[in-house]
Amino acid sequence: MGTPILMPPQVAILGIGAMVDRRWPATAELVIGKAMHSSLTVDHRVIDGETAGRFQNEFGRLLAEPDLLLYG
Repeated sequence: MGTPILMPPQVAILGIGAMVDRRWPATAELVIGKAMHSSLTVDHRVIDGETAGRFQNEFGRLLAEPDLLLYG
């Protein structure tokens, strides 16, 4: 896992790690699921933190439910 570094004239860069199997606690048992790290670096002179946070939330939601990409 690392932090992407902006190189001008970039205003944002997304770093994506490998997808790995991970144990997740479920209601009564442990479940194996997929997990992936991501890191977003933004130039706050151009993009504010709230917008970057919304992007990361939506990115995670689409990765968790890829069928949503088909519906536009």
